[in-house]
Amino acid sequence: MKVYRVSTNNKRKASYQELEFDVIHKCNFPKKVSSGNSQRFVFVLPKFSLGDSEGVEFELLENNGCRKFILK
Repeated sequence: MKVYRVSTNNKRKASYQELEFDVIHKCNFPKKVSSGNSQRFVFVLPKFSLGDSEGVEFELLENNGCRKFILK
């Protein structure tokens, strides 16, 4: 799982930037989640603040596959 700070400019579509956060600590991060089940875990990130044109994006990649799940 990767966590990004995303900055965009709605007026200019060419202005898009992703900066990856350094994860300080992971707690109860599962290696595998079975179908139909849910898992809870904690990611600790450094302190940050977001501007008006910034957001946070979470990217979860499948371990032995090509699927990607993105939360914006």
